[in-house]
Amino acid sequence: MHHPQGGHTGLEVDLAQAGPIPLKARFACRPGELLALVGPSGSGKST
Repeated sequence: MHHPQGGHTGLEVDLAQAGPIPLKARFACRPGELLALVGPSGSGKST
């Protein structure tokens, strides 16, 4: 886990060499905050 200045938490996962893995994550956003899930097309961001 990475804790940038300002109290935000960043999580970076690199699975380039790994197969499918179960990943459970829970995120909470306060009104006005943004959460971005980024990755290549077809990588399962909306699943």
